Amino acid sequence: MENDKVAIEKGHVNINEGSLGSNSSDLSNDIDFNLSNNYLNSPSTCTHLTNEAHRYVVIYNVAKKKNVCELITNATAYNFVPVLIGSHNIREYIKSRYNNVSYFDTIQQFKEFVSGKCLLIGIEIMDTSISVLDYKFQPAIALMPGNEGTGLNEKQKAYCDGFIYIPQYGFGTASLNVYIATTIVLHRFATAINT
Repeated sequence: MENDKVAIEKGHVNINEGSLGSNSSDLSNDIDFNLSNNYLNSPSTCTHLTNEAHRYVVIYNVAKKKNVCELITNATAYNFVPVLIGSHNIREYIKSRYNNVSYFDTIQQFKEFVSGKCLLIGIEIMDTSISVLDYKFQPAIALMPGNEGTGLNEKQKAYCDGFIYIPQYGFGTASLNVYIATTIVLHRFATAINT
């Protein structure tokens, strides 16, 4: 029985090869695909899907694969856990290139997971948004950028605890690339928390 172990680390399932018999590859795929449905509410699992500081970049409703990859890279550079919500069509691509991404099927599952641990803050220009220059960052935070074309959708906004925006001073469109905007916020967070 000791060899029949399933280890869950950083949002991935690792099955001890050969210990589950001939169906182990089928079981591995089923567990990996359904990780967020079946394991995220287990107290022993949750600690494997987060960092100690509870810092996350939530990637949801981002259309371009390049932007998803840049968000993962930039989150990692600032010691945030990249969290990919939904996006089943590119999960295998992401899993083959990054081993530090956590996966959830829905924004509601993620929100329940971080409840009481940190606030979910949307990066969006809104009347209620606070400038990233004035925002009082807490050490534990989940940041969620909007879609590169349309920003945060209504469902995303409904799950946010607040919003921040990046002041812009030109006369063009009030928009930055999604991963550039997120990186500016991550840098501002790092500067605020480390001073």
